[in-house]
Amino acid sequence: MYLGDTPIRRRRTAGTDVPCTLLTFEATPLGRKGEEKRPPLLSYETEERTPKTMSWKAPVAVVVSLVIAAALTLWVSFVTPLPGDVAVSHAVQSVAAPWLDAFMGAVSFLSDDLLAIGSVLAVAAALAAWRRWPETVAFLGVLAADVALRLPKVLVDRGRPTEELVHVLERGSGGGFPSAHAYHMTVFVGLVLLMLAPRIPSAPLRWAAMAALVALIVLTGVSRVYLGAHWPSDVLGAFAYGIPSVAALAAGYRWLARRLG
Repeated sequence: MYLGDTPIRRRRTAGTDVPCTLLTFEATPLGRKGEEKRPPLLSYETEERTPKTMSWKAPVAVVVSLVIAAALTLWVSFVTPLPGDVAVSHAVQSVAAPWLDAFMGAVSFLSDDLLAIGSVLAVAAALAAWRRWPETVAFLGVLAADVALRLPKVLVDRGRPTEELVHVLERGSGGGFPSAHAYHMTVFVGLVLLMLAPRIPSAPLRWAAMAALVALIVLTGVSRVYLGAHWPSDVLGAFAYGIPSVAALAAGYRWLARRLG
């Protein structure tokens, strides 16, 4: 029996039926000091909905990336440029045009030190204001990963492309392997793809955003070759180092999210 939208159950008392209203309450989980507890951006429930065929692909991608990164690091330590580096660079630069010079320069500028650090801090600050502490730590980890990349760059100390072999529009400083610009964009945008983009409610808009982010990663790598700042193998090495870095930051996020409850 219902009274409006409220369920009513009859209670038998001394041979009579007495209606009593059932009240239901939905508890809202609270954090510290009465704050509403927000669910993590990466929901563990999504793992249960993931097809079993996908469960092995992420670890395999990480292992393959690590193998490629290690092989390239050893190879470029003794051979520069690698076979195919010059040919691929010429192919990329064969479509050169003034407007394309400006476009590629702008794409590459997005990963320059000041803008790269500023973008990471901006995202981390927004997440902190939203009290998303595990996600905040994960994005701050991008800066730590950028610093850690200096180790292979210093150890390998690979030379950059020269005017004798390719057209150089931008002269970089320091070792060329792996590309710091391509690495930063892979890790930073990779976390955005993993943590933030899936939260877009509209499916068409979500897929469009994810496609644009992937294109940004690829364009950053292409721009470094187009500008003559890196060999293609430098960019490939950046991608190979970047994928395990994203996986490590995501694993750290999940661990911290579980610890904080």
